[in-house]
Amino acid sequence: MAPIEVGISILVMCIIVWRLIYPLVVKYKIQKRRIMKNGLRKKYPDIFRRYKIGRVYLLPSNICNAFTFVWSTDVYLTEKCKGVLGEDCRMAVILHEMGHHQSVPLVESVSNALVPFFPLLALAFLRILTSIPPEFFLLSLPCLFLITWLLFLWEKRKEEYRADNLAEEGGFGKALKKVLLISCVVEHKPLKISKLREIWHTHPSALNRIKHLAC
Repeated sequence: MAPIEVGISILVMCIIVWRLIYPLVVKYKIQKRRIMKNGLRKKYPDIFRRYKIGRVYLLPSNICNAFTFVWSTDVYLTEKCKGVLGEDCRMAVILHEMGHHQSVPLVESVSNALVPFFPLLALAFLRILTSIPPEFFLLSLPCLFLITWLLFLWEKRKEEYRADNLAEEGGFGKALKKVLLISCVVEHKPLKISKLREIWHTHPSALNRIKHLAC
């Protein structure tokens, strides 16, 4: 049994474990920093009920960002978001985050995060248990990872479009377009990137997302 196969197997298993516990680590770290805000719930009670939106928390940060966890319907917005986005825009962001819940079930979301690493682990174990030539193993390993990683990124971009659809369905499509434009200005991001660059990103370009929104 060659040390390189054992080392790769251990490394991949450590990465898989870390990807599983990382969201829990983040949630624990932000637990004491969050501040619950009820303003949007009071203004849009029907939207919150219809889409089963949990609590909305505000986090101290100078980055315009929002996120949620796959096991919870709570949504986290940064203070920068509140500072640069109006109420309709913040509601669009919240619906987008809820779109991730509705478009991707919990089990599928977790498995998608681990997909790029399972083939590597399988190949390493196959090398340990069989007589695959080491040259073939070392050549196929990066190729297999590259293919699965590109497929993972492609699926994540599709998920972003599906999440955008929920904001549009809820009547906040125009507001989401405004959010995408504002985020490009505030975060100094390009509105459009080349297709070659986009395939290495988990998010489509802001321009493509704006074009995707029918409103």
